Amino acid sequence: MLLSFSIVMLLLLLIARYRSPRNGIIRIIWFFLSLLPSELPWAAALLQSVVIFFLLFFVDPFSAENVMALLLSALTLWGWYDLHCKTFHADKSLRNALRENLPELDESDVIAPSVIQWRHWLNPFYYHRQGVEHLRDIAYGPHPRQQLDIYRPATRNSATQNIATPRPVLIQVHGGGWMLGHKHQQAQPLLHFLAQHDWLCVDINYRLAPHHPYPHCLQDVKTVIAWVKQHIAEYGGDPQFIALAGESAGAHLAMLAALTAGHEEFQWDATADTRVQAVVSLYGVYDLTEDSHTWSGMVGRFLQKKIMPATPDILRIASPRHQIIKNAPPVFVIHGTTDSLVFVEDAREFVEELRQTSLAPVVYTELDGAEHGFDLFHSVRTEYTITAIEKFLRHCYETHRRSD
Repeated sequence: MLLSFSIVMLLLLLIARYRSPRNGIIRIIWFFLSLLPSELPWAAALLQSVVIFFLLFFVDPFSAENVMALLLSALTLWGWYDLHCKTFHADKSLRNALRENLPELDESDVIAPSVIQWRHWLNPFYYHRQGVEHLRDIAYGPHPRQQLDIYRPATRNSATQNIATPRPVLIQVHGGGWMLGHKHQQAQPLLHFLAQHDWLCVDINYRLAPHHPYPHCLQDVKTVIAWVKQHIAEYGGDPQFIALAGESAGAHLAMLAALTAGHEEFQWDATADTRVQAVVSLYGVYDLTEDSHTWSGMVGRFLQKKIMPATPDILRIASPRHQIIKNAPPVFVIHGTTDSLVFVEDAREFVEELRQTSLAPVVYTELDGAEHGFDLFHSVRTEYTITAIEKFLRHCYETHRRSD
């Protein structure tokens, strides 16, 4: 029993440490097995220690088999500790990315190590922060999925304050493979953190495939942008500064919406102004064509059958990598090196091509050891990431205000 448990925990450590093979089914299983232990290795080590402690009451610890089990467990616990230490490397990676790509950013702010609260990463699934107000289920269209939530500082109560000092706006687009997901399920650490730091955050739902295949999802994102520009001042937001953020499929939609502002074929209202001032993309999908490192084999066939029934030309048009423009907004791209679902090579190639064309800053960082969806809950890496995102967005907002 003890040896079997030790072997299982060692295998789980290896899955958490390394990226999956490229096989479609294995990638999905690998992701579900690795997400929690790769982001919360301290919790895995604690669980393993407690289980071993209790198992020792029922076995002979000095038998050859159990001695081997204890040695394996010691090796695995050291591995969990090493994995936990690696999560702290995110701070330096993120600060270096900001420093290298935003030279105008105050150096004293960039080089100062981020301060994270231990109570956040030790309580990973508690998201609420003091002083944040949550407004729920505001309709931006007639369909039941066309609803949004607003997170804002709770201190703002009067209409006079709303008009006098509007706050910058972030629109959050959830992921889920264009088929799953719901507002309030993703990016909760980021939304509450930004609202606590004087941002107004809009967390949206959109119509999902296969009942509403692409481009309905993209059209909904653009509808939200137009809705925000028209109505967000009523809630205390600044319609002159709108940033988009997304994860995975949501990052694909956020990036594509930013790069195709004003394209009539992608929005219901051809005259609507859908320009945004910044984009934050976490482990996003940038290329849906055969050139992608991610969309091959079974995964690519599933994409075309269920989500985006399309010809190669349409898949190319739907790929942010093939919609790069010179006047793109500032972009912050974040990707994990061990992402099992969307491979980091796609992000590298997208960023390289975007930097060759765009006149705006393109900040890019790879987080060593980060899995797909690493920011779904509080962790050491998540805390550093949301701090860096706030610095990037704050810089974009201040630059925008100075240019007005």
